Amino acid sequence: MAELCKVRIRAAGSPDFDIELEPTATVLDAKIAATAGCDIDPQFMIIICKGRVLKDEEVLSNCSVRSGDALHVARGSPLAVAAPAAAAASSSGPTSGPTIGITVKGPGGVDVELQALGANEPVERLRAL
Repeated sequence: MAELCKVRIRAAGSPDFDIELEPTATVLDAKIAATAGCDIDPQFMIIICKGRVLKDEEVLSNCSVRSGDALHVARGSPLAVAAPAAAAASSSGPTSGPTIGITVKGPGGVDVELQALGANEPVERLRAL
């Protein structure tokens, strides 16, 4: 099993916190994990690492993101694909397609395990955990 990549999330208006992700996790996976400690919806998030804006589909390890790095979260405009994604997220039924599992260390220092999260997982469910 590959070692988890532990990165610090820094978002304006929120305390810094750490998340752990698989090395194969995408920027979108990091955005979803970051919702546990900041109140920005992933579709509005911009992730910046080492002065570079990262795209949702990029794999963190391919972007030279390493354990111990900081990911800066900024609020931006919704993505052009936000409307179809929101419609898919609001549809009822089980999650289909690939899923991810993440462990989040929230601002209170408590580890939260999030398993079998789909791409259309509602942010409200993540925040409730």
